[in-house]
Formats: sequence, structure tokens, C-alpha cells
Amino acid sequence: MLENAFRLRSAWRRPVVIVGLRGRTRIGATFVEVLRRYSDQVGEAGGRLYLSGVDHAVEQQLIRSAKLDLGGPVMIYPATSFVGETSRRALHDATAWIISQQSGD
Repeated sequence: MLENAFRLRSAWRRPVVIVGLRGRTRIGATFVEVLRRYSDQVGEAGGRLYLSGVDHAVEQQLIRSAKLDLGGPVMIYPATSFVGETSRRALHDATAWIISQQSGD
């Protein structure tokens, strides 16, 4: 069920997905595994997965799990005290990345 929310169409090229995690102080192993599979699909399609509003404890959990290619197709944007700030930053960076990819087409 959770994985149904994270589905890529096979025809998509270089997809960019921003997932907001603000307010989550813990995530379960199942969610980490869903993120891993999804990030693999995004990476295989040449895209990027941006995780925004990530609590410090969740960031550490993701790092310790070693299941995501951080710095590869997966980017983490730690939460700040300003609601929406990291999502705006992720959107800005994602837009810049898309533009940089278009110059190669």
C-alpha cells in the first residue's frame, strides 16, 4: 500500500521527486526500505529524490541504515525552524538540476 504512493512510470526520464518529512521524528524500517526501492527506481531513471524537512534523528537513522545513495540520487534537506524553507530550497535545487540536465539534451 505504501509503495503504491511511490510509483514511477517506466517511461519517465530524469524524474524529480520531493518528499516532505517535516514533523517525523522517527521512521520505521519498512518506510526506509520503501525509500530505498523508490530511490533505486529514481536513480535508474536518471532522476533525483529530495527528502525535505528531515529531522536530525531521522537523518541519522537514514545514514546509519546505509540503504540510500546519499549524495547520489538522494538529497537530504534537514528541517529548520521555518516551515516550508527546506521544501523551497529543495524545489530551487531540483529546478536548477533539471535545467542543467536539459542543456545536455
